[in-house]
Amino acid sequence: MTLSLNQQYLSKFISAEELKNIQPEITAADKLLTSKSGAGNDFLGWVDLPKNYDKEEFARIKTAAKKICDSCDVFIVIGIGGSYLGSRAVIEFLKSPRYNSLNKDTPDIYFSGCNISAQSLNELLSICEGKDICINVISKSGTTTEPAIAFRIFRKYLEEKGLNFFSAQVEMLPQNKITLSSEDFVDGKIGVMNLGSWAISQFRDVATASGYNPDEIVGYMPYPVSHDGKVYAEPALDYAIGVNKYSENKAAAIAWALWFANESTYAVDNVAIPAAKGSAFPAVLDSFSELGVVYDTQNPAQPGEEGLFDKLDSESEVGLWQDPQKVRIIDAAMGTTKETFDDIMEDWNRRWAKARKDLGVTP
Repeated sequence: MTLSLNQQYLSKFISAEELKNIQPEITAADKLLTSKSGAGNDFLGWVDLPKNYDKEEFARIKTAAKKICDSCDVFIVIGIGGSYLGSRAVIEFLKSPRYNSLNKDTPDIYFSGCNISAQSLNELLSICEGKDICINVISKSGTTTEPAIAFRIFRKYLEEKGLNFFSAQVEMLPQNKITLSSEDFVDGKIGVMNLGSWAISQFRDVATASGYNPDEIVGYMPYPVSHDGKVYAEPALDYAIGVNKYSENKAAAIAWALWFANESTYAVDNVAIPAAKGSAFPAVLDSFSELGVVYDTQNPAQPGEEGLFDKLDSESEVGLWQDPQKVRIIDAAMGTTKETFDDIMEDWNRRWAKARKDLGVTP
């Protein structure tokens, strides 16, 4: 794909002399970008993406897309967060936010499982009446509440229409890296993985499906870093449940919140710390007790400093939540680059200090 610049209407705003004057800067910027030699060069995978992509996967996607277009009137994507926002952004960018209202020979596309609104689900079920539908469930663990609710409702909808969901043709996308890694883990090919507690239930399911006792195969330990001789772990909420002060159904909302905290099996199903104080922790966290781990929750940001950490991360181009810097450390450890761990930390500190200065952040 080639991009071209139509300069026909630029002359009233930018003269040829001005364009000529900035040409050296443009050339230098282009060289810096294509050679991937400037600051933040580990975030430039997109530069080669139009040429360097998985051709086989792309072919599978096109085959699946044709089958969906030939099979249904309504295509429902069930997912939350990045599991649906990416596809929605692409559709609205390439087509229109009003895609479903356009005249077309492709299915309408709706997104579900991104909230727990009964009204939203009922509206979508009404739209599906009398139409052929396809469902695409996008979930890493299969246990996230919103997509799980939507999936069960649409499964029941199909079964009530006389279709046994599990005897229907179900197409699975290629296994993702986490799934493959979890299988290697339970088979003993991988000893330790750096993952959050969200992965415990998934790995236990894989162990059970592979014929192992999950209690013997899957364990969870605190991150091996201590401070003043103590090991700390930070509990984080899956959900913050509250009651809307404007609600006309406060009693029902309170009853549901109490049921979720005291009676639901959510914590057990997800091998999580229960919501109710004094409840027993899952056995997989016994090692935390044995080590005397101190659970410490983060304090909220000071007024005016909300989101400051992410702003510093973005400004510094360190990208603590992104993969490139992790890969950079691994490459250094394997000796595939000439960097040392200290070199990388020095670079991070330099970038972070500059970001703090540029944003006016004082200790």
